[in-house]
Amino acid sequence: MLSNIHIFTHHDLDGIGSLLAIIWAFPDANITYTTASNSQELASKFNEKTFQENSNKYSKIFVTDISIQQKDADIIDRENLIYIDHHISSLGLNFKKAHAVIKDYSSCVMLIFKVFKDKLALTAQQKQLLVYIDDYDSFQLKFQNSWNLNCLFWEMYTKNISEFLNNYHDGFKEFTSLQSNIVNIYKQKLQQAISSLQMYQANISVQGNICSIGAAFADFAINDVATHLINKLSKDIAIIVNLKTNRVSFRKSKKCNANMSILAQSLCDGAGHMNAAGGAITDKFMKFTQLLK
Repeated sequence: MLSNIHIFTHHDLDGIGSLLAIIWAFPDANITYTTASNSQELASKFNEKTFQENSNKYSKIFVTDISIQQKDADIIDRENLIYIDHHISSLGLNFKKAHAVIKDYSSCVMLIFKVFKDKLALTAQQKQLLVYIDDYDSFQLKFQNSWNLNCLFWEMYTKNISEFLNNYHDGFKEFTSLQSNIVNIYKQKLQQAISSLQMYQANISVQGNICSIGAAFADFAINDVATHLINKLSKDIAIIVNLKTNRVSFRKSKKCNANMSILAQSLCDGAGHMNAAGGAITDKFMKFTQLLK
């Protein structure tokens, strides 16, 4: 008899990679999934009547790659739930019933690989896919294919996750000519976005150190726009405001000692990593922006 598993995962490359890794770990299970962009969306979808009515049929419910607050942890806390996350902001969560695996890690997909390594008999191509996803999510960018794969995810698959799962179920494969063209179009769009940026900046004390901050509005290629502010314009911290989603993203340079997770939490009720974090546009953040010129 097939076991039923439902997975809630982050709607980005690492989140969908995590979903795929669990599919590999439980090849005989009947797996369904739901994606969410943040903790609030997770809580909302978890509480939906349709899911609640069917939740008892699942032998396991996974929540992966979504940094949540304690109030959200209380909502999802149940005996058949396994919470796996790699964000440093999740380390203090307390579950009474659920099993939690929380560790500051380069990516959630690699944390899942560690958790289920005894169940994962991966091919070289499947391991290569995990390496590329991990490389992008940690933003080490040691491989060009990591950046290209993330481009393809957002341009080709973000509205059709099942197609990504089907195309990459057997692991990474070389890009087709169509996919290469899509990456080139993405690069052109990125250059256009960067050329039209209006930057706001200031030198501000962050966690006891004076930091050069650059901020801009963008709703496309958030990481790449932030990288431009940091590397090309020599900023310690980049802040990207997305008015379409009402979200704020924080990134820092390698030389900056500030913790972006703490900054996002203090200004935007957010969460994340030491190097990258995000949150919502709040009144406190709007007051902070008055310092930027």
